[in-house]
Amino acid sequence: MKRVDLILSVLFLTAAVGCGSQRGSSSFFDAGPDSDADTGLSSSDADGLSADAPVDSVTCVADVLNDPLNCGACGHQCQAANATSSCKMGKCEFTCLPRFDDCEKADPSCETSLSVPSSCGACNVTCTPAAPLCASVGNANQCVLTCDATTPDKCGQKCVNLESDAANCGVCGTACTAANAAGRCESRSCKYICTAGFDNCEKTAPDCETFIKGNDANNCGECGKKCGGSCVNGACLGCTPGATTSCASQGAKGTCGTGIQTCTSAGTWGQCSVAAAAQDSCVLGNDDTCDGVPNSGCTCDGFVMSNHPGTGGPNIPTYDATTQGQVTDSVSRLVWQQTVTGTSFAIEDAAEYCANKGAGWHLPNLLELISLVDLSRVDPSIDPVAFPNAPNLRFWTSNRYVDEANSNWFVQFDLGTPSTNVATSTNRVRCVKAPSPRCYRTGQRFEVVAGGAVVDNKTGLTWQQGVSPLTKNWTDAKSYCAGLGAGFRLPSAKEALTIIDYSKATGTAMIDLTAFPGTPAAAFWTASVDVKTAGNAWNVYVNYGRLSTDKTTSAYQVRCVK
Repeated sequence: MKRVDLILSVLFLTAAVGCGSQRGSSSFFDAGPDSDADTGLSSSDADGLSADAPVDSVTCVADVLNDPLNCGACGHQCQAANATSSCKMGKCEFTCLPRFDDCEKADPSCETSLSVPSSCGACNVTCTPAAPLCASVGNANQCVLTCDATTPDKCGQKCVNLESDAANCGVCGTACTAANAAGRCESRSCKYICTAGFDNCEKTAPDCETFIKGNDANNCGECGKKCGGSCVNGACLGCTPGATTSCASQGAKGTCGTGIQTCTSAGTWGQCSVAAAAQDSCVLGNDDTCDGVPNSGCTCDGFVMSNHPGTGGPNIPTYDATTQGQVTDSVSRLVWQQTVTGTSFAIEDAAEYCANKGAGWHLPNLLELISLVDLSRVDPSIDPVAFPNAPNLRFWTSNRYVDEANSNWFVQFDLGTPSTNVATSTNRVRCVKAPSPRCYRTGQRFEVVAGGAVVDNKTGLTWQQGVSPLTKNWTDAKSYCAGLGAGFRLPSAKEALTIIDYSKATGTAMIDLTAFPGTPAAAFWTASVDVKTAGNAWNVYVNYGRLSTDKTTSAYQVRCVK
């Protein structure tokens, strides 16, 4: 087997597995005794490698059999002075430019100009005194006595054309030469074309000084192209292998954005360490499904209902009036307009008034407004310190009264009870916003749990699913709930109103009968006493959605809460 055949076999294996990181042996490119035929030079026995060719420090992926920038091995460039180059079967081949030749046979370059008297038209052809000048005649050079019209300019012993001679462009001796570029003379001016893989990025000289097909991360493939990661063979990798970044920086949304991604050996970001959940957890603001929509599949309109003193229940509120003109309820986290205008509004004007206060402000719904009621006070039934000079008048809510067209619910703040009126009548307005609502799965407000209980995910309260077997007076009602154990108690009037469904017509049980089957359309005791009438306590009419007061010796239905 000839030595060149063995070399080609090795090269095929190299191409199959990709490039390594070290410079290849010159023997891969030594053409041996057949160098004249294989290289395209007049005569050469060279390695075919550019001495200045950058060598990649990172494994490349290239066609080492045909790529003149990676011929036989990564970073091995086929370059020779005054010659065109190519890569064939992993070996550099060169062809001298017109009027140049490789007369010295010492390296793979066409170093000898065939346009000078010492080598006029061919190697070792020297012009004699009879024809001392070397001139271009047709497609070649030959010795002549005098310069003609084709090459009218005499530069020493040469006949040249200063209009187009790349070695004497405009002026004798001005050569159109530049690093890593092919030069030509046009109209006495040098023009340059960069060698493949190079470019003139610095623009300070006519040189193609920048190797853009290498690993320059600031000039990757073209001048000025910066890579976020590594550059290999003029191509940006997405990242530097082994590097880490936040998933959010790669476009991950929601909870997934808190994860970490690691760059693979291929220069691409791996999977995020935090995977998307099948459904959102309904924690306010979370995007657990990572679809860019916080709380997708969730309803965020809930809050914890505050209680007033004297009910025996938790969640007695305090009020923060630090922000001027606003009051924040410590339990519900609702933010209220502190001082109300003396103007009364029809319902549509009331809604517009609140909306015009800015983002998040709205006309409160019935339960939001009921949360402000303090049934331990009358005239008005609201905290007078947090809300000074509050009138004991009617205040609109956004809930429609479905029994009558064009009617809405309001809260009367002399006693703190809900009622209805036509929407064209005028009432006062106190606006609200809810920056921190409770969220729950849409359609899953009520969740039946073990032990005959129902969790209200909107308020966080847990209710007895059934009711007491018999009606009871107020004192026995409280004892009945305490007897259930596990923290059950008689609900306050405000708590009891939270499970009323105001989208239903009155006269039937205005409650979710799937969660609370068999609920009678009747009145239920609450733990709230009537401070205006001694011996009375408040009850809630499930079939009307309203509060009423009666003697504590009267008998009503009982449903307990915790």
